[in-house]
Amino acid sequence: MNKISLWAGSMLACGMMSVSCTNDSGSDSAASVSKTEVVSSYSNLVLTNYQDALAKAELMKTAIDAFVAAPTEAGFLAAKEAWLASRLPYGQTEAFRFYDGPIDAEGGPEGQLNAWPMDEVYLDYVVGQPNSGIINETSIEITKSRIANLNEGGEDDVLGLGANFDAEKSISSGYHAIEFLLWGQDFNATGPGERSWQDYLTDENATAPNGDRRGQYLQLSTELLVDDLSSLVNSWTVDNSENYRNKDFASLSDDEALKAIITAIGILAKGELAGERIDVALSTTEQEDEHSCFSDNTYTDVYANALGIQNVYLGNYGDSYTGKSISDMVAATNPSLDGEMKQLLSDILTTTQGLPLTFDQVIATQDSEGWAKLNEIVIKLQTVGDRLVDVASELGLGTISVELPE
Repeated sequence: MNKISLWAGSMLACGMMSVSCTNDSGSDSAASVSKTEVVSSYSNLVLTNYQDALAKAELMKTAIDAFVAAPTEAGFLAAKEAWLASRLPYGQTEAFRFYDGPIDAEGGPEGQLNAWPMDEVYLDYVVGQPNSGIINETSIEITKSRIANLNEGGEDDVLGLGANFDAEKSISSGYHAIEFLLWGQDFNATGPGERSWQDYLTDENATAPNGDRRGQYLQLSTELLVDDLSSLVNSWTVDNSENYRNKDFASLSDDEALKAIITAIGILAKGELAGERIDVALSTTEQEDEHSCFSDNTYTDVYANALGIQNVYLGNYGDSYTGKSISDMVAATNPSLDGEMKQLLSDILTTTQGLPLTFDQVIATQDSEGWAKLNEIVIKLQTVGDRLVDVASELGLGTISVELPE
């Protein structure tokens, strides 16, 4: 059965600029929440979510450092569990993309944190090629800056892959590079990859060459991930007058900020999650199109992204934060639209938690119950995107596009 890992989350805060509205009976009523309150609340939610993602990444770093210092099977399992725990908070932060904020503006760390799919041969050995990858190319010095520079083929074809070199899939950093180093290729029909912890040994018990370099790479790529998440926390912290939150985001009008916020979750729902992450895999039935294909953690990725959309709409983050929300404003002017949004988001999360088998097994059979349920999620996510277009119009923000940018 599908297992969704649920680790704690956080939430939002408040702002101002009242709107008046008319209820369904036609009588005037004052809105209980202002646009400024919702925008301010959003900033607090973003910060809280990134802080949670950073905290879980730091715990992962602690587990990985302990394992590399003294490799054992138990330590390896602890490192993998820490990776799984780190994915739920990070997946929710993807609701903060798609408006050139700190995560994905030019020079932002999104690709360095979460790029996929990856060509495994670029990083480490694969079946039939025991000496492939950066780790086994001993002329390449392993440093944080080099790992960053090599990501997405940043130094061109340094491994001499020739016609097999695909810069976009040449992933050297981020969650999925770490995932591959922990699980290895997934040839398991009913579960994740089965990389041996002994790949990190350097004695006669080692199951792969260059265990010392592999351990060094695992540690430094995790440290780089922690650095990137720290930079995002710093971009949204309250007490820095020169950061993105207090300088760039604060310079937007309430309408501009709300339009960006709603556009972002609309694109995540319809373009990215429904389209790129689920529908493509349903169409191709290829495991390589699975988001977390080494660990079989893709259901949690889907759940986390959908939860991130819900967080922004409802203005909360788990038990950690509750603030003024888009939902509050929509409910004041169009309770029917607000009710439909809430129901759609709830249904998506419930369906995701009830999916059978693993993602790669489900997409392989197009007439299966699981395939049909995933397709149902796609349709509902597309509807969420369309309804968010209606939400933007309802709030007087004009027309938005929720299609994935080219």
